[in-house]
Amino acid sequence: SPLETEDLLEALRALGDPNRLRVIDLLASGELYAQEIVGRLGIAQSAVSRHLSLLERAGLIKVRPHGGKRYYAVDCDRLEALAEAVRCRGRQE
Repeated sequence: SPLETEDLLEALRALGDPNRLRVIDLLASGELYAQEIVGRLGIAQSAVSRHLSLLERAGLIKVRPHGGKRYYAVDCDRLEALAEAVRCRGRQE
Protein backbone atom coordinates (compact mmCIF):
# COMPACT_ATOMS: atom_id res chain seq x y z
CA SER A 1 0.00 0.00 0.00
CA PRO A 2 1.31 3.47 -0.85
CA LEU A 3 2.76 5.42 2.06
CA GLU A 4 0.90 8.49 3.26
CA THR A 5 3.00 11.66 3.35
CA GLU A 6 3.20 11.66 7.17
CA ASP A 7 4.34 8.00 7.23
CA LEU A 8 6.88 8.72 4.51
CA LEU A 9 8.31 11.67 6.43
CA GLU A 10 8.47 9.70 9.68
CA ALA A 11 10.29 6.83 7.96
CA LEU A 12 12.76 9.15 6.25
CA ARG A 13 13.43 10.98 9.52
CA ALA A 14 13.99 7.62 11.21
CA LEU A 15 16.59 6.71 8.58
CA GLY A 16 18.25 10.13 8.76
CA ASP A 17 20.56 9.19 11.62
CA PRO A 18 23.87 7.33 11.19
CA ASN A 19 23.26 4.94 14.10
CA ARG A 20 19.72 4.07 13.02
CA LEU A 21 21.01 3.42 9.51
CA ARG A 22 23.65 1.13 11.07
CA VAL A 23 20.87 -0.72 12.93
CA ILE A 24 19.05 -1.29 9.61
CA ASP A 25 22.33 -2.47 8.02
CA LEU A 26 22.95 -4.90 10.92
CA LEU A 27 19.43 -6.29 10.71
CA ALA A 28 19.64 -6.67 6.93
CA SER A 29 21.59 -9.88 7.47
CA GLY A 30 19.00 -11.29 9.87
CA GLU A 31 17.16 -11.00 13.14
CA LEU A 32 19.07 -9.90 16.26
CA TYR A 33 18.08 -9.31 19.86
CA ALA A 34 18.63 -5.93 21.50
CA GLN A 35 21.78 -6.88 23.42
CA GLU A 36 23.46 -8.14 20.22
CA ILE A 37 22.72 -4.82 18.56
CA VAL A 38 24.18 -2.93 21.54
CA GLY A 39 27.33 -5.07 21.37
CA ARG A 40 27.83 -4.53 17.66
CA LEU A 41 27.09 -0.79 17.62
CA GLY A 42 29.21 -0.06 20.68
CA ILE A 43 26.87 2.67 21.92
CA ALA A 44 24.89 2.90 25.16
CA GLN A 45 21.99 0.51 25.70
CA SER A 46 19.67 3.48 26.35
CA ALA A 47 20.59 5.06 23.00
CA VAL A 48 20.08 1.76 21.17
CA SER A 49 16.67 1.33 22.83
CA ARG A 50 15.70 4.82 21.71
CA HIS A 51 16.84 4.13 18.14
CA LEU A 52 15.00 0.79 18.05
CA SER A 53 11.75 2.27 19.31
CA LEU A 54 11.93 5.09 16.77
CA LEU A 55 12.55 2.64 13.92
CA GLU A 56 9.73 0.45 15.20
CA ARG A 57 7.34 3.40 15.43
CA ALA A 58 8.23 4.32 11.84
CA GLY A 59 7.35 0.75 10.85
CA LEU A 60 10.83 -0.01 9.53
CA ILE A 61 11.59 -2.84 11.93
CA LYS A 62 9.48 -5.62 13.44
CA VAL A 63 9.78 -6.91 16.99
CA ARG A 64 9.27 -10.50 18.09
CA PRO A 65 9.35 -11.26 21.80
CA HIS A 66 10.77 -14.71 22.54
CA GLY A 67 12.12 -16.27 25.72
CA GLY A 68 12.33 -12.99 27.59
CA LYS A 69 14.20 -11.27 24.77
CA ARG A 70 13.01 -8.94 22.05
CA TYR A 71 14.18 -9.88 18.58
CA TYR A 72 14.34 -7.22 15.87
CA ALA A 73 14.18 -7.61 12.09
CA VAL A 74 13.86 -5.26 9.14
CA ASP A 75 10.33 -4.96 7.77
CA CYS A 76 11.32 -5.52 4.14
CA ASP A 77 7.85 -4.76 2.78
CA ARG A 78 7.81 -1.40 4.54
CA LEU A 79 11.33 -0.56 3.36
CA GLU A 80 10.32 -1.49 -0.20
CA ALA A 81 7.18 0.69 0.07
CA LEU A 82 9.38 3.56 1.26
CA ALA A 83 11.79 3.10 -1.65
CA GLU A 84 8.85 2.99 -4.06
CA ALA A 85 7.35 6.18 -2.59
CA VAL A 86 10.69 7.95 -3.11
CA ARG A 87 11.04 6.57 -6.66
CA CYS A 88 7.52 7.69 -7.58
CA ARG A 89 8.23 11.21 -6.37
CA GLY A 90 11.30 11.27 -8.57
CA ARG A 91 9.17 10.41 -11.61
CA GLN A 92 6.50 13.05 -11.05
CA GLU A 93 6.55 15.78 -13.67
